[in-house]
Amino acid sequence: MAGDSKFQPERFTAPELLQERTLSDCKEYIYTLSWTQEEWQAWVRDNEWKPENERTRSPKEDLAELIRDVIAFANAARLRGEAGYILFGVEDKTKVIVGIEGQATNPNIKPTKQEKIDEMNGREFKKNLTDYVEPAPTFEYRRGEVNGKWCSYLEILPQPTPKPYQVKMNLDGVKNPLRVGDCWLRHDESKYLINEEERQFLYSWTTAPYIDRETWQQYLHHIKTSYPGIERTDGYQDLCSKKGILLAEEVKEFLASSSSLLVIKGYAGSGKTTFIQDIAHHRADDLLQELELNEAGPYLLSFQNWLPIFLDLNSFSIKAGESLAHELIERIQGKGLLKTPYHTHEPEKIFKDKGKKWLVLLDGFDEVTPDSKDNVWSAICQLTETHQNLKVILTARYSESRRKLPDKAHSITVNPLSEQQILEYLDMRLQAVESVRFEEIVNFLHSEAELWQHLRLPLFLEKAVRYFSGGEIAADEEDEFDPMWEQSQSVFLQEEEAKVSSHPSFLSTFGWTSTKRFVGEELINEADMPLPIISQEEEDGADISLTFLKMGIFLEHIFRQLWRHNRSKKILREIDPDSLYEKTGEMAAQMAEKPSLWERECQKYLTITGLLWVLDLDVLLKRETQISFPTSLSKMYFAAFFLKQLLENDSPELCQPIKGSRIFWERCLRLVSDLTEKDVSPLIDCIELLKGEN
Repeated sequence: MAGDSKFQPERFTAPELLQERTLSDCKEYIYTLSWTQEEWQAWVRDNEWKPENERTRSPKEDLAELIRDVIAFANAARLRGEAGYILFGVEDKTKVIVGIEGQATNPNIKPTKQEKIDEMNGREFKKNLTDYVEPAPTFEYRRGEVNGKWCSYLEILPQPTPKPYQVKMNLDGVKNPLRVGDCWLRHDESKYLINEEERQFLYSWTTAPYIDRETWQQYLHHIKTSYPGIERTDGYQDLCSKKGILLAEEVKEFLASSSSLLVIKGYAGSGKTTFIQDIAHHRADDLLQELELNEAGPYLLSFQNWLPIFLDLNSFSIKAGESLAHELIERIQGKGLLKTPYHTHEPEKIFKDKGKKWLVLLDGFDEVTPDSKDNVWSAICQLTETHQNLKVILTARYSESRRKLPDKAHSITVNPLSEQQILEYLDMRLQAVESVRFEEIVNFLHSEAELWQHLRLPLFLEKAVRYFSGGEIAADEEDEFDPMWEQSQSVFLQEEEAKVSSHPSFLSTFGWTSTKRFVGEELINEADMPLPIISQEEEDGADISLTFLKMGIFLEHIFRQLWRHNRSKKILREIDPDSLYEKTGEMAAQMAEKPSLWERECQKYLTITGLLWVLDLDVLLKRETQISFPTSLSKMYFAAFFLKQLLENDSPELCQPIKGSRIFWERCLRLVSDLTEKDVSPLIDCIELLKGEN
């Protein structure tokens, strides 16, 4: 017997194709679609007065089954963009090929040749499906030989119909009568009756992307593993807003409100990124649990929890008028959420599904490509206005958040850590450190009041812990060794301890003293105001014994690590970090007597991009057109670093007059002595010239 030239015998032999699944089903017998008038009258007579559960099988049951099956397959094919197959001649449970030779949809007419039977079967399928299904499904009835057995199948093709396939005409006289508008969707080995509300989101694959349960699980696992929760951070201190409310509570309130945009602003290293990564992690975890608990739930998944999309805005750009929703679709497709490359005309419809709530987490608005910030901001506002099932949480630096918020939006500011939180964090992270040494560390930190303004930022505090640990904790993390720092911390500190004895009288030469002073919360009452420049006066107090804890070395480590922290940012890769470090030091030295500089004055030392790089770390602060160091301590360190460079290079510039406060330069001199083995006498002579000038 000659079969269809397009018949695919592998559908009956390849295990992955023969397996019953969403778009494949096996049937031992072909549907019976016709019956005689006598058969129908006999069934009515025998079952007319019987309860429904006692009735015998109706002659119309195969027709009803065909209609339900084809509607379910056609809708699944329409949704996925792939053809569905109903295979005839395969035993359902064993998958043994038994064939359908001689089987006809109308058993009352028995042609002698198989070709005639197949022609009649094809006509019967077309007639009944046209009568009972709308829109009329597009299908092919194909037949051929497989391992000596005659088999056939219905190939139901995906079509972008305006509405889902459904029952066109009532069908009574069956156990479950069909009614106009009934609509099914196949999933795995079952078909589900889709209600009217779900039907409006049963998009064609050409209109909106489809995501199945397994793909949701893969995507959510990716989110969960990419962004570890804060419980994995030893000693993590919960962040608060400037109102004293936990950020987690602020976000909870935001999600329950009518607001669509929440801007979380704060300084560099204030913990914004870690916080919203934690949000992504826990949203994904909640959704995975929800999927597990609703394994037998409806095919069109609805979620109670918010679906996270995390987008790092580092070097992100967008053209004027471009849709951020479309960009998000592209990004999540790259992370496996849309694993099939559908060519959708309206992919953004996925954000309008009432059964899903989307939480878009945008991290680092300050890192957006500079010439694209206005476009990105407009796109964010447009996104929240267009999609009612979507909320956005955006992190930004304080300097980048002075933009007019749209309606249904508000902002909160991250409050720096309190002294108690700092001490708790140190205690937790430095458990391996002996109690005597721990007390010495705390005393060292209290020796500089301004140091606590820096420690209140989690990033600075974490780098400090790395320094104090001497490599004992987090030894496997990549920034344990800094390419800009030639030696490991432990070796370096040992060498510095040995250097203390080489300048035994240095501190007494200048009458230098240090105090143990606790810093009150009044240092930064308003977290949304730039950190003030505090003029430091020499303080009285008890001397701290000289140990490896030397302020210059400590600050050197911290700022070098902060410098390295920024090296991964694409937008700033043109910068030479070493040169920029030195230029920042030169600027600090030259502005010793000034609290701030005009932005154009800073460009004498730092290029526009270089200034952006340093501002990005909050090593410098910008207030309108004025640039300053956040504390006089940080300015003194960079000025000391510059002096050290001049000293070690025997630069003639060292002999130029030093301007500014004698106290400032004396404090710088102590930092220089920490950083170098060179004789600092030339600097002492320079500072002596300042006596009596102030």
